[in-house]
Amino acid sequence: MTPLDCARGLAGYLKGRFKEYSESAEGNESGAEKAVNVYAGFLPRASTRQEAKSMCPAVVLRPELIEDGKEDTRVTIIAYVTVYDEDMKYGSDRLYHLLEFMRFILLSENPVENKWQIADGMKTTIPDEQPYPQWFGMLEFDVFLPQPIWTSKNIL
Repeated sequence: MTPLDCARGLAGYLKGRFKEYSESAEGNESGAEKAVNVYAGFLPRASTRQEAKSMCPAVVLRPELIEDGKEDTRVTIIAYVTVYDEDMKYGSDRLYHLLEFMRFILLSENPVENKWQIADGMKTTIPDEQPYPQWFGMLEFDVFLPQPIWTSKNIL
């Protein structure tokens, strides 16, 4: 299992949970609901405000750091969360809700799908500077991965 496999697996898991719990956001002026987009790696680039709006709400899980220790291997996953809301007073509420929903689901169903063990400690960050009308936050946590072992070149 590679760190990217881990991010993809967790992304698929969260996408399923968003759907199961009907997590969504207002998609347009008519009040239509929009599903949460979930990606592993990077958020697709948007060149216009309309493209950025169409991608939101979005969650992107990315392996940020891999540490091989004597006893275990840990990958630090950062989940970037963004929502689009032009409300200057309460526009960030949806961001807070999605971050808390993800935190609750990941910690309450740990190990996730009996495959990804999340280490103790999870950190949520919401920067003061926001790319309004998008709102942005991060959830950071470590996941244990199988320990790499030495393999003979003849076996590979």
